[in-house]
Amino acid sequence: TLYKPEYCQILIDHMATGMSFYTFAGVIKCNPDTVAEWVHVHKDFSEAKTKGKALEIEWWENLLRAGAAGKVPGYNAASVIFALKNKLPAMWRDKHEIVSTVNVTHEVIRPKDVIEILKEDKFLDYEDIK
Repeated sequence: TLYKPEYCQILIDHMATGMSFYTFAGVIKCNPDTVAEWVHVHKDFSEAKTKGKALEIEWWENLLRAGAAGKVPGYNAASVIFALKNKLPAMWRDKHEIVSTVNVTHEVIRPKDVIEILKEDKFLDYEDIK
């Protein structure tokens, strides 16, 4: 394996600059599929990826805030928002979908039962309904 424990900190540092997990493979000149496999094989690397992801999003959110405050020359809010929507779609999206299941049960009412109900209704004159 090409894995080295020191890659954990290198990954965290890389992602802390707003870069993605995927591009880390380029930094260490390794196949991205191999790097993705390390997440499943090496617990410390998996934890580094999780920490790195939080730092990656923090970097982009800080850029968003700084740009909104007018502190970034040539700031392009649309590109930052686009990046955030793609990097963390669960939190940064325009549309939230809510899925719910509703079970409805009802009794089957026969036509003659409806007639009996209408006959018993003190506010209706059944003779007028017929």
